[in-house]
Amino acid sequence: MLTVLCRAKLNLTLDVLRRRPDGFHDLDSVFLNIGLADRLVAALGGHGIRLTCADAPLPTDSRNLVYRAAELYLSEAGSDAGVDLRLEKRIPLAAGLGGGSSDAAGALLALNRLHDDRLEFPSLLGLAASLGSDVPFFLVGGCARAGGRGERLTKVALPEDAPLWFVLVKPDFGVGTAWAYRNLRLKETGDSRSQAMAELLAAGSYERVGELLTNDLEGAVLPEHPSLGELKKRLLQAGARGALMSGSGSTVFGLFESEAVARAAEPRLRGVGVTTYVAGAAATGLEVAHD
Repeated sequence: MLTVLCRAKLNLTLDVLRRRPDGFHDLDSVFLNIGLADRLVAALGGHGIRLTCADAPLPTDSRNLVYRAAELYLSEAGSDAGVDLRLEKRIPLAAGLGGGSSDAAGALLALNRLHDDRLEFPSLLGLAASLGSDVPFFLVGGCARAGGRGERLTKVALPEDAPLWFVLVKPDFGVGTAWAYRNLRLKETGDSRSQAMAELLAAGSYERVGELLTNDLEGAVLPEHPSLGELKKRLLQAGARGALMSGSGSTVFGLFESEAVARAAEPRLRGVGVTTYVAGAAATGLEVAHD
C-alpha cells in the first residue's frame, strides 16, 4: 500500500495567446504548487479497478480522471493487476486549483511505484498529457512555466522556504473550464506576463510578484460572476499584495507577505457561501509515503 499527497496549484499568471486548430488554446502560464492537498491511497490486489471517495460527490468509474489514469497505466505497463484506490478530497471541486489533475498524476505515480517503476518518467509524462493539459505539471511539481496547452513545462527553481503565502477563498459555486474558454475574448496583442513572472521568481524578487498576477480568463468569468471581483477587493483590503482568480475559477486568492500575515487576514475573508484556506508554496506536486 502506498499513499500520495496530491497538491493543488495556483496560476500566478494565465496568458491565453491564441486558439489552436485542434480547438484548444495556446497558453503561457506560471503554475505553483501549494500545500493544500488530497490524499490518494493505492494498493494492488483483487480484480479490476476499485475507486472509492467518501469525501466528495464524485463518480468512481471511468468518468473519474483517477480511474482513467489507472486504466491507462495498467494498459501501458502491460499489467493485469487489480487496483484499490481510495481518494480523500480536501481540494475543492470546480475551483481552478487542478485537484482532479493532481489526483490523476498521483494515480500514475502510485501505480508506477507499486509496479517497481516499470515505466520511465518520460512515459509517465506522456500518459499524463493524454489525460489532461495540466496533468504533467503535477508530476514535475513545484513551480514551472507552462506553454502549449499547458503540457510544455520549464521548471522555475524556488527555495524551499520561498515566502509565498496565500489566502484562498472558494465560493459555493464552480465555473466550467470549457465555458470560460468559450466566452473568452482573446486579447489583440498576444502579450504575456508569464516570462516576466518566471524571471522574477527565479531571481527571488518575491516582493513584486503581486504586481504581475494576471489571468486572461477573468475577462470572461468576472462579468458573469461579479462576486469574484468583490472577493478580490476584500483580499486587497485585508492586506494582500495582489489578488487573482486561479485558472478558470471559482477560487480567488490573495498573496501575503508571510504566513503570519496570511493567517491573521484569513478570518476577515470568512463568510456565508465561501470556504477559506491558508497555504504556502510547495516544492513538489506529489509526495509519496509508504504505509
